[in-house]
Order: sequence, then structure tokens, then C-alpha cells
Amino acid sequence: MVLLTVCSTAALVSAGKRARALRSCVLTVRRGLPIKTVSSCAYWRRKSPAVTGKNPQEHYNELAARFGAPSYNRLQAAATSAQKAALSKLSPEMVSASTLAGDPITARLTAAPGNGASIGGLKVMTDNGWFAARPSGTEDAYKIYCESFLGEEHRKQIEKEAVEIVSEVLKNA
Repeated sequence: MVLLTVCSTAALVSAGKRARALRSCVLTVRRGLPIKTVSSCAYWRRKSPAVTGKNPQEHYNELAARFGAPSYNRLQAAATSAQKAALSKLSPEMVSASTLAGDPITARLTAAPGNGASIGGLKVMTDNGWFAARPSGTEDAYKIYCESFLGEEHRKQIEKEAVEIVSEVLKNA
């Protein structure tokens, strides 16, 4: 039995059967004993070609061709103490935009969905990307984190609209 891990999604391969399994970097060998973290990822990297005939980069390239290559960036802008305080106390209702980079907004979050803990800012999501804006803890600035699953041009559009959305929210706060 070998547990193959790609990113954070794992598939259990046993005697040619596939089953969804853990969402972590764990490799199970020899009677179910787990080998965790780096060693299992290193094992997967070496074992992948033997099991699938493809190296991890080939798997990534196939997924990127099928679903699009993700693109990520972080922006930083100056902010006053009052703006930082306003950004950390946003509510999802304060975002009036209904689309982001041409896609309908599917979620506006100020708390983590899993445990309800405050994220200290705002995260806006679509099916094809997201951005999160948070005040800096050490500088008079705020940061915008952006990711697109459709590539760099789409991410740049998300960045542009994210700056506009955050500026509008801070102006009204």
C-alpha cells in the first residue's frame, strides 16, 4: 500500500484500486505505519515515476494544462492607523462589488470558514481566483494577496479590482 500525495490532496493506491484518503503529506508503507512530512514528500517525489511513469513536474504540467496555471502575487500600499483599524474590522456586507475580474463573487469572508476565527481583514473569492486584504502588523501599510487559477493576466485584473474594492471600502469606513 502506497499513499501518493500531490499538493494537499492524496489518493490511496492499493492493488490498482483508488480511494480518496487523507488531506496531508503522509505516506503509509509497511502495515499502515505513517512516515510524515518531508520524508513522505521526498519518498513520493522519488516513487512517483515508478508508480505512474511520470515525475511530479509532469503531473503538475498536466493539471495546469487542464485547469490553468495558478499565478500569485502580493501587493503593499500605505495606510494610516485608522485605515488599518478599519480594514481589520470589515464586514462582508461592506463590499458592494458583485464581480471580480469578470467572475461572480462567490464569497466575502472576514472569518475562517473552518473555525470562525477572524482573519484580520477581508477575503473575496470567485471560482477562478481570490484576493485577501489585511493590515500589516508592523508597518503603516496594508497588504493585498491575489491568486488566479487562470494565469498571470487574470491575476493582474484581480489585483486592479482588489485595489479598487479595498480603496472604496477604506474611503467609506
